[in-house]
Amino acid sequence: MKKHIKLVGIIFLISVLLVNEYTIARLFTSDGIIGDSSGRYAIWGFDIFLFFLGLLMIIFKGKIEKHYKKIMYYIKTTVIIVLVSYILFFLVDVIYGYINPIKPWESELEIAAKAAYETEPFYSHEFLLEKYAAMKPGEWNTPEGTRLIFKKEFYGKYINAEPAAFGSKNVVRRTINKYNYDDNDVIKVLMLGGSTMYCNDVPDNLTISSQLSEILNSSGKNKYFVINAGVDSANSSQELERLEFELKAGLKPDIVIGYHAYNDIVNGIYFNEPEGVMFDYESRNKVKEFISKVVPSNIYKRIRLESDKNSDNIRSVSEHMNDISKVKKLAVKTGEVFTDNNLKMYNLSVQYGFKYYCIVQPVGVYGNYPDSYEDAKRVHNWAKKYMPKIFLACDEGYAALRNSIESLKKQNVAAFDWSELFLNKKDNIFIDACHINSKGNKIVSDEMAKMILN
Repeated sequence: MKKHIKLVGIIFLISVLLVNEYTIARLFTSDGIIGDSSGRYAIWGFDIFLFFLGLLMIIFKGKIEKHYKKIMYYIKTTVIIVLVSYILFFLVDVIYGYINPIKPWESELEIAAKAAYETEPFYSHEFLLEKYAAMKPGEWNTPEGTRLIFKKEFYGKYINAEPAAFGSKNVVRRTINKYNYDDNDVIKVLMLGGSTMYCNDVPDNLTISSQLSEILNSSGKNKYFVINAGVDSANSSQELERLEFELKAGLKPDIVIGYHAYNDIVNGIYFNEPEGVMFDYESRNKVKEFISKVVPSNIYKRIRLESDKNSDNIRSVSEHMNDISKVKKLAVKTGEVFTDNNLKMYNLSVQYGFKYYCIVQPVGVYGNYPDSYEDAKRVHNWAKKYMPKIFLACDEGYAALRNSIESLKKQNVAAFDWSELFLNKKDNIFIDACHINSKGNKIVSDEMAKMILN
C-alpha cells in the first residue's frame, strides 16, 4: 500500500461520487428517497470524511510515504482501541437493556392512553407487550415499483396478521367473520385506511372491521365478509394504489370503504408533502434498522425517555408550519390530491362494479372536545409536546377536506364528513392523536353499518 498512497486517495475521492445519498436511495428504496434525516446525515458525514481523507492522501503523499510505518502503527493502535471500546460498551449496553428494559407502559403516549384503556377488559401489560411486538419497526414488505406497505405475518393471543386467501394474497389484519370469502351470495367489503383502520390498539375481535362484520351479519339482510386492508401510515394515495393492486390481482369486492383524512393531513401539511407518502418503510428496513442493530442504544433510550419527561417540546416545529400562508396553500393542495384520489377510486368502482364510500374520519386532535373529556385532555397535552402545531394542520386540513367532500358529492361519489362523529361521545375513547379504543371503534362500525344497510 505504501507505493499506492496516491491511488488509494483517488479511489476514496471516486467513492464519494458513488457512495452517496442519491445512489444509496436508488439502490435501497422504492421511491429513490431516504426519508429519515439521521440516515441522510450519516451518509453525508461518511462522504465528507472519505473526501478529506482522499484529498490529504494525495496532497501529502510524500510525507505519508516517509512516515508510513509510524502512521500505520498509530492507525492500528487507534483501530484496536476503538474496536475494544465498542465491544465493551456494546456488552454493557446489552446487559443494561436486559436488566432494565424500557417497557411500553413507561412511555408518555401509553400514560396518556390510560384514560381510554382503563375500562377495556383486555388491557394488561401482556397486551401492551404484544401490541408493540406486532408494530415492531422494520416488519414490512414493499412490492417492487410501488409505494405500498404490507405487514409481515404476526400471530399472537390478541393480534394476528396473516396472508389473505384472495386478491394479492398479502398479509392483512385478521377480521372475525361469520362467513367465508368464497361462500355463495356473500357480500365482500374491502376496508382501506391507515393504522386507524388496522386497529393495532385492540384485539382482533374489536377492530372496526370485526365489529362491522358482526353488526352487518346480525342484521339478517345479507351475508357479509369484511376485509381489513388498513396499514400503518397509509394515506389516500396509497389506498388508491392498494385498490388498483388488489383489483389487478383478482379481488372482487362488492363494497369498498376509504376511511381516511388524518394521514393525508399529517403528510400533506405537517410534513409538507401533499403528493408523497408518510414513511418509506423499505428505506427504514434496509438502512435505519441495520444501524439500530449494530449501534448500542439501550442506555441512550433510557436517558432519552427520562429527559423527554422533563421537556416541554420534543419535536421542533418545521419552518413552514410557522407561515400560515404556506399552511393554507398546503391544505388546498392536500385537498386537491385527496379529491383526485377518491374520484379515481370512485371511477374504479364504476369500472369494476362495486360501491365506493369515502369517509373523512374523526380524530382526537380535531374538534371542540370539552376539558371534562379526560381522554381528549390527555391526548391534547401529549400532542402539544410531541406534535406542536398539529392542531393548526388539522384545522386547515379538515376545512380543505370538507370542501373535497362537497366536490365529490357533486360528482356522484358517496362521500361523508364524519370529522365531528365523536363530539357527543359518552366514554373515554382516544388513545392518542388519532387512534381509538374498542368503544370508539364501535361508534364508527355502527355508523358504517347504517351507511351500508340504508
